[in-house]
Amino acid sequence: MKKKRFVLNLMCLISAVGFLVQPVWAWADKAEEKSVQEFAQKADVITAMKALGETFGQFRSDNGLESVDDLKASVFSYYEKEFAGEYQKITGKAPHLKKAKSLSDDAFAFQYYYLSNNTNPLGKKHQLDRANDKSKWSEAHAQYHSIFRSYVEEHKLYDLFLVDMKGNVVYSVFKEIDFATNLIGGPYATSGLGHSFDSMKIATKGFVSSENASYFPSYMDYTSFIGTPLYDGEKRIGTLIVQLQSWAEEIVLAFVQKPDVIAAMKAFEGAFGQIRSDNGLDSVDELKKSLFSFYDKDFAREYKNTTGKAPDLTKAKSLDDDAVALQYYYIFENTAPIGEKNHLMRAKDKSKWTEAHAQYHKQFEEFTLHENGHYDLFLINLSGRIVYSVFKEIDFATHLVNGPYASSDLGVLFNDLKEASKGDAKTSENAPYFPSYEDNAQFAGTSIYDGDKKVGILVIQLPSW
Repeated sequence: MKKKRFVLNLMCLISAVGFLVQPVWAWADKAEEKSVQEFAQKADVITAMKALGETFGQFRSDNGLESVDDLKASVFSYYEKEFAGEYQKITGKAPHLKKAKSLSDDAFAFQYYYLSNNTNPLGKKHQLDRANDKSKWSEAHAQYHSIFRSYVEEHKLYDLFLVDMKGNVVYSVFKEIDFATNLIGGPYATSGLGHSFDSMKIATKGFVSSENASYFPSYMDYTSFIGTPLYDGEKRIGTLIVQLQSWAEEIVLAFVQKPDVIAAMKAFEGAFGQIRSDNGLDSVDELKKSLFSFYDKDFAREYKNTTGKAPDLTKAKSLDDDAVALQYYYIFENTAPIGEKNHLMRAKDKSKWTEAHAQYHKQFEEFTLHENGHYDLFLINLSGRIVYSVFKEIDFATHLVNGPYASSDLGVLFNDLKEASKGDAKTSENAPYFPSYEDNAQFAGTSIYDGDKKVGILVIQLPSW
């Protein structure tokens, strides 16, 4: 276990200093950079920047707002209820809102009309085309918003911003709490978005910059920003910045489209229920004794070395017969030490599941460990069974609906993904995970589709930091 964690962290460190080829998630998406660069040159983008930028400072006067004091209560209520509730749900802790609330009068006015007084729920504020106000800015928003919204949806981006030369976020698609703030002296000046804008101050036409960071307005999601300057002819008029989805979600969305992932999911799913019959196992009682000796000795020893306390194994041992059989062959009988169970390509059994493992395991191992430095990868069928994992920890072959880890963050993520649509990706909270010796674990996943038919779930477990 310690060796596994050391290797993963070493890979991340090596990629950071550039001695080896970096993992996929360490790069800004070059194709997306090119797309942003091309989009920034479109005539509608330039005219939108001019219209939204020129009318931004008139918003309060257009609406006859000599003071925004009456609006602050509504905006702060949104921060303390809707935003704070979602932040707590995702991160597991309450947000510190003092800095976030240090808004200018312009920001208060915009956030009142487009966030707190916007009847669309959190995460869907972008569905509002025009607020019920009298401003020329809202006229421009009604004209251009659908263009930017369509671009974000088509390219599966998290958000898109237009920033004027003074650092004002004069437009965003999703209207999170960074909307209408200032990136020079406002609450997010030192954030990834602020740094992206800062790198654009003296940028020449066509220049592209990338910033990677955890981002408070997006509930501390680790995200990337790609920025490029906007020019009207030879005159610099602003900056266009896009916020990418979580890098982990980007990875699973790309990987899940590979034909071998779909074929492997179908093969493991089809063969899983035959593991005992293929091996002539009428009973797993003898296997259970051997497997539980692994739990009591090897797992418990590593758990205590890592956490300083003995594990309570009662829940972990509540395995059904299929899980006992697969864990016996791939954990107990696997002679590789803890943290290296992934080295076994084929167990000494007679099952069709093992034939599928011998065919597909190597490429999942390469993707998980060597290409991306993930902690683990899981294939889960639609009933909740983990039909495959790379590292064969004690969650392998368990059930995420009624098994020992149903209430874990992996189980919660499975339930979220079971209802998700094609192309949706989700990320769990970052929290201690029992099968990984209480290391902090975060999971990202998406649905596996064969054509239009959902056939399973792909989940990666991110390395602990």
